[in-house]
Amino acid sequence: MRDDLPELTAAERAAYLDRIGLGTADPVGEPGLDLLTRLQLAHLLTVPFENLDIHLGRGISLEPGRVLAKVVGERRGGYCYELNSAFARLLRSLGFDVTLVSVRIPYDRGGLSPEFDHLAMLVAAAAGGERHLVDVGFGDAFTVPLPLRSGAEVADRDHRVRLTDHGDHWDYEEDRGGGWRLWYRFTTTPQDLGAFEGMNRFQESSPESHFTGTRICTRLTPTGRLTLSDRRLIETVVGGDRSERSLAEADVSPLLADEFGVVVPAAPSLVDLIGQLPADPAITLATNGPSGRPRLTLVGGRVDGDVLRIRIDDAAPAVDDLRRDGRCTVLLAGPDPSSPPVEVRGWAALDDAAGADATDAPDHAADAVDAVDAGGATAGGRRVIVRPQEVVIADDAV
Repeated sequence: MRDDLPELTAAERAAYLDRIGLGTADPVGEPGLDLLTRLQLAHLLTVPFENLDIHLGRGISLEPGRVLAKVVGERRGGYCYELNSAFARLLRSLGFDVTLVSVRIPYDRGGLSPEFDHLAMLVAAAAGGERHLVDVGFGDAFTVPLPLRSGAEVADRDHRVRLTDHGDHWDYEEDRGGGWRLWYRFTTTPQDLGAFEGMNRFQESSPESHFTGTRICTRLTPTGRLTLSDRRLIETVVGGDRSERSLAEADVSPLLADEFGVVVPAAPSLVDLIGQLPADPAITLATNGPSGRPRLTLVGGRVDGDVLRIRIDDAAPAVDDLRRDGRCTVLLAGPDPSSPPVEVRGWAALDDAAGADATDAPDHAADAVDAVDAGGATAGGRRVIVRPQEVVIADDAV
């Protein structure tokens, strides 16, 4: 089975190697365990695990080209679906045989998370060769490839790790001094990247996802690990030493740049575009319906600084859509057909205090139109704030 990851070009491969500190002057060599170990460690030392886009109101795209642009071109990090899918493409470009696999994580309360909660890889130097579990997207986990051999223990820095075969699944376990503990469970069934899209939506948007609750950026260091957790900077050293200090919010962006090499692009400014926005526009909100198909709703709203404030009828299906998935698109179209509409793609925060008019804007909330069914909606007061991720001004009116 071949999944949906396109091959890297020679230029993309060179840029990726440079991103992880292996420039063209460094001979890469033939695919094998030594090279795989070197690549995994280099990736963990240079590319952070981070969820910063979620806390900036930006959705996480799994489109392979966008992921590569973020991790390599923008020199950002990401979380498992991004980092491991990008690394899989690099490994394949160097001659490795790579399979994407689904991972489930144990809950503290007992039981396991759903399938596709995490993405990892099985990697071999060649088709039919011994496979190793490889993961550059799990934060504080193993730093060397683990042979897919039941019970084979590997020394990894200051603790031991192993894989155990249970017939229908494998367990990744760690012993950090208190006995073996299940870290995660996976099967060897090959998966497409697209199979992880549903859980990606959950991770980036659900209040139940730990990624929406805490901002994090973390990477391996030669002596331990450096982690930003909200406004706490935590440094650990192999052997147990740990230091922590609190930061002012104004210090977070400089620290991300200095310590992690991460510069997050600023969100587009609606204030700067105010002269290009249509006057008294008709405003259409596009949400992701339960089947994944778009749902269109006419809403009332206005630009307020760098956000859009809109309102939706409390009973409109779009309210449920936004609770499930905050990603949305808002189209502002003026009455003059020669004026280009403006498309604002972003992240919606739903105010559950229904019934209040927060927009002070003309009321265009007359109808809701679904891509499959049409249904009426009346003017209402559910308040929504949309923070732009991208603003597109069409070349021609539509």
